[in-house]
Amino acid sequence: MGITMRYFVLGVVGFICAGILAAIVVPSYGDFTSRASLSETMVATRPLREKVAEALSKDPKTLASLISSATKEPIAGVNFLRVAADGTIAFRSAKHGQLIIFEPVLRNGAVTWKCVGSPPTDVPPDCR
Repeated sequence: MGITMRYFVLGVVGFICAGILAAIVVPSYGDFTSRASLSETMVATRPLREKVAEALSKDPKTLASLISSATKEPIAGVNFLRVAADGTIAFRSAKHGQLIIFEPVLRNGAVTWKCVGSPPTDVPPDCR
């Protein structure tokens, strides 16, 4: 086997390895960027969750007025936002379209949040 043939074989092997690597990395990068933008959106909705938690723990009657004002204030990165009468918050990320639902759980005067999201590959582990 001549030297030219060796370089040709090395080039083909390198090309195949690069193709396999690209087939693995490109979809993973898409999932990563999707999760990162959703994390930013979840941080932007944190003040709303804090307001709802405060209303639920102190005086649930004030939740109705909070709901009407909350849906009028735009939140960065959110193109759909609803707050239910029980304090459940549902929003859709504007960039990638993930749907996240935060459901409040009131125990001993403190509110914790149960999180559910779709699609499962794009949402944080807490929401799967």
